Formats: sequence, C-alpha cells, structure tokens
Amino acid sequence: MRFATLPEDIRKSVLVYCNYLREVLYLKFSPYYILNEPNHESLKAFMGNVIDDQPKLLENLIEGIGDIMMSKMSEDYEYGSLYLTSSILSAFHYAKKAFAGGEFAFAAYALAKAAKAKGLQEWYLNDKVPNMEQVVDALISIAESTPQPVIYKITGINPSFLRTEQNESIERYIQNGRIRVSEFRYSEPLLLSDYEYITVDDDFFEKQKELLSKH
Repeated sequence: MRFATLPEDIRKSVLVYCNYLREVLYLKFSPYYILNEPNHESLKAFMGNVIDDQPKLLENLIEGIGDIMMSKMSEDYEYGSLYLTSSILSAFHYAKKAFAGGEFAFAAYALAKAAKAKGLQEWYLNDKVPNMEQVVDALISIAESTPQPVIYKITGINPSFLRTEQNESIERYIQNGRIRVSEFRYSEPLLLSDYEYITVDDDFFEKQKELLSKH
C-alpha cells in the first residue's frame, strides 16, 4: 500500500535505484547460487554465520536471486508494465511480496540486505547513482516496517488494452466467452485511487482456499 500511493516520479526513481541494485548485486551472489543444489549449500557457505540468527535473510536472498534469474531467462516479461490477474491466488502471491515494493523491488531489497549483512561495501560506491547507501537504508527501513499488502479490484477495464504476458492479443485465448489465461498486461493508464482494495492479512490465503472449495 505504501508504494502504491507514492507519487509517480518517486516510484520511477525507486525503480532506477532498484534496477542498479539488482544488476550489481546479482553478479555478487549468483556465482554461489547453484540451480538444484540441495539446501543451497554454496550460498550458505558464502554467507557464513551472518545467517545463523537470520533465517529470513537467506530465504529472501534465495528467492530474490531466483526472481532475477527468471527475469533474465525470459524475453517476455517486462518490468515497468502494468500487470493484472484474474487469479485471486496469484494476486495473493504478489501482494505478499509487495512489502518491499513488489517483485522487482523485493529482489533489490533482499540482495541489498544480504550485502550489508555480509559486509560487502564497494557495490554502492557509484558516481552515476549517488547516495546509494542512504537509498538502501531507506528501502530496507520501508520494507521492514509493518507490512500493508493489499489487492486492488480493477473493474470496468477496456478489453482492447489487454495483452498476454507474451504481448499477444487475447482474442485467440477467448473461448465460449471465457479467457483461458489469467495474467495480463494492461496498456491503459490506471489511477489506483479510483478503485477499491482489500487488505491481505495472515488468514487471507486460508479464507480463499475455503471459499474456492465451496465452488
């Protein structure tokens, strides 16, 4: 909720910083992220004892590296586009990552937090991206404050602005009046303040599973 209500120019600035963090810190950690390695032993060894009392630090780091790796492997997904979903469970998944500014900023937060814990420092010394250390501290502070995940209910959309994640027209995916995909790009600008939202609490997922089991 905090990031959704930020002015657009500030959100764009956050994206610039997060992009820098993702690119630079991914190179620091990815050599120790071995696909299909049991228990991520190489990454654990690199992080050392800083993770002993911070299991969430390692968990977020693993997920953040994985997110960046997947985005690099895909030519379809483009950060910066507006994505909608017709799946409440997908919406829940993304809402839970929104505590750090969504999937894109989550990875930046996770890697920056791990870099500070590990004692890596040279990565934020960059003349082209000033005040990086202060920005990282602010990002971590916001991410670790009381979370406010929400799901917006977008209604009255114009179908002509809907595309698939592969940027295709959705026409060929419509069958018997139903769309056979659940994730969409939406190219028309939206003002979130015009729409209702629901708060995602700890019981949200269980409540949704219970509702789905009745249908």
